[in-house]
Amino acid sequence: MTNLDNYVEFERQRIFERKEHDSIYDWQADWLNARHLHDFNSDFVRNRRVHADDVKLLWREWHEQTRKHMGDLSLEALRSMVLLNGAAVLASLAVLTGQITAPTHGARIAASCTILFSIASIIMLALGHLLQFMRTNVIQAEIRGVLVGHVKHSKLYAIGRYTRRFLDPIVNIGNILIYSSIFAFAFGSALAAIVLIST
Repeated sequence: MTNLDNYVEFERQRIFERKEHDSIYDWQADWLNARHLHDFNSDFVRNRRVHADDVKLLWREWHEQTRKHMGDLSLEALRSMVLLNGAAVLASLAVLTGQITAPTHGARIAASCTILFSIASIIMLALGHLLQFMRTNVIQAEIRGVLVGHVKHSKLYAIGRYTRRFLDPIVNIGNILIYSSIFAFAFGSALAAIVLIST
């Protein structure tokens, strides 16, 4: 073993220190190629780690922002639409229950339309928010669980596909219900106004 070590050391000094050429092997080119490959692999590992950390940070920020914005948006939208629909329902009930003396036949029909469409609007709004809130909470819990500890690259890159498959369709359905509730309320109000004008 000592003889082998001595031989390797002798050859190393001859090739790399004294720069003597070897007729059989191009040690200088091999060393440069090995160094280049090592640098490339090291850069790949470092860049992959940094990229994975950035993707992990991105999903953590998404989790925090979604939780905060969904809560604020849901609260404001529910508050405004419930107040608006509630006021319309109360005014219509005042007409239908006789609290307003001698309402016209058109006013009764308009009040009935307003109550019908306002209640439908509240139900659609609540259902849309409920679907989004429940599904978002489940997906956020799943993603938060994936982000704990050391995360494999495949799992990090699968989060986007997971949200597109299991979150986006429910969010789209919820958005359709929420915006449809606004249109339902607007349609009911327009119908009531037409009835009142025409009678």
